Amino acid sequence: MGIRPEDINIEPTYNNAHRIQASLELVEPLGNEALIYLKSASQSLISITRSYDPQKLSDSQVSVYINLDKIHLFDAATKKRLSD
Repeated sequence: MGIRPEDINIEPTYNNAHRIQASLELVEPLGNEALIYLKSASQSLISITRSYDPQKLSDSQVSVYINLDKIHLFDAATKKRLSD
């Protein structure tokens, strides 16, 4: 399974969003956007956001919203993307 960083958000902005809890590892401000490095269970996640607010990310645990419409599934043996 794969998902692009722009489809993981710290705000519930998607109609088909799934909320998970994650540990905030690092925030890397890049001018008009920020990379947010997260860890949920044993999985590392990266979010790209244009609405970075340091006050909202002051806790070590944050809610993260994944756009389920944007998940990509892959065959474990061939590593090829499964078609829709």
